[in-house]
Amino acid sequence: RDSFGFANDKPASTFSHGGERGAHFVPREQKPALPLEVRVLPEQKALGGVIRRIQTSHRAFPLRDIAGLFLDNPASCLIRIEPLKDQQLPLFQCKICGLPALSEVELRNHVLAKHLPDFFDVEEVDCEAPSGVFNCVAKCGLSGELLGPPNHHSFNVKVQELLRTRYATLSEEAFRARIEMVRDAEVIEQWRQQCTKKKVYRRKDFVPPVSEAPAEGESSEPLPKAPPLSREAAEALFIREILPKQMSAVRHLVCTASVAMQTPSKPLFFAFKDALHRERRFPASLFFALRGAFRHRKLHLFRVNDAKGADFVMLRVPAALEPTSMVQTLKDVLAYIVEHPACTKQEMLTALGGDNETVRKELLVQLAWLIEKSHVIEFYNDVLSVPAEYPAFRTLQGGKQAGT
Repeated sequence: RDSFGFANDKPASTFSHGGERGAHFVPREQKPALPLEVRVLPEQKALGGVIRRIQTSHRAFPLRDIAGLFLDNPASCLIRIEPLKDQQLPLFQCKICGLPALSEVELRNHVLAKHLPDFFDVEEVDCEAPSGVFNCVAKCGLSGELLGPPNHHSFNVKVQELLRTRYATLSEEAFRARIEMVRDAEVIEQWRQQCTKKKVYRRKDFVPPVSEAPAEGESSEPLPKAPPLSREAAEALFIREILPKQMSAVRHLVCTASVAMQTPSKPLFFAFKDALHRERRFPASLFFALRGAFRHRKLHLFRVNDAKGADFVMLRVPAALEPTSMVQTLKDVLAYIVEHPACTKQEMLTALGGDNETVRKELLVQLAWLIEKSHVIEFYNDVLSVPAEYPAFRTLQGGKQAGT
């Protein structure tokens, strides 16, 4: 499984006449990629938190680790898709949660299955147990839920409800094949008792008729509730009056990675999955977006060690400090960092302060001033360096990751 918890789909192997000598491998035909541009971007609220961290810490952080923070949290990572130039591809998006789909039918099924509670309040009310003689009761082989006797009017209603809300990917024939018939008297009685409670649905945005609304100047009383509806009636009302307004046909769309990976459209799912895998190998799309955002906020971007070194970001451009008119401790700190490129804070304290706590505290005070004024670069892992075209940096064995 990949780092997002999704199963890796490897091509199935196909062989000629199993067991025959000379069987040969036939690779499965690959489906053509969708004519889409898929970009991975940072979510704005999460990006704002990262920028504030950089601004307040006075430390330098690696762009690759920052990109990893977004990829590790699909809710903080956006996916933007649009057809390639001169290409046409139908795209649909749920206005409620942002879920993308390639067909209107897929999106309709999603909105109906997931968002009915956004528009209807659900209440449980008492009712009478079914009368009559029942020899068996149907049980869903997938969920274990009792569906009712096949000769009771509620059976088909329950089957259709489960197909729409839980098993939309199954055909009705496949679902009915998993239904079991139970003849146990206790189970039949359990179903009877289960039927003494039923759910009714009331529309949330119900507006009572003018005749029922309190007149101006009268004491305000609670407005009358919407009339109770069965699940079937609520769905019919939802499909007729609400659902069409919650879907949109779009040219391009943006949604979080966590929402995108729930798409019912398999081609879209694999396109998103491939894009996220590419970003994990090298986050080119995220790098481009992060660089633009950091430059916009006047943060300083630089490379370490040489022109091909890793990208880092910090609050401001570091400025060299001439060692004149300084207190001796300040000179000692600066001189040590110059003579020992990419040293750590602990190495500097040990070399200059030894076990003398008073001296070590003064060294830390002077170092904090140098870092705050950007005369010394402090990396996220406590490595220290002086300003240069390519400041010295090293990764520490077992060191902490950026953002930890």
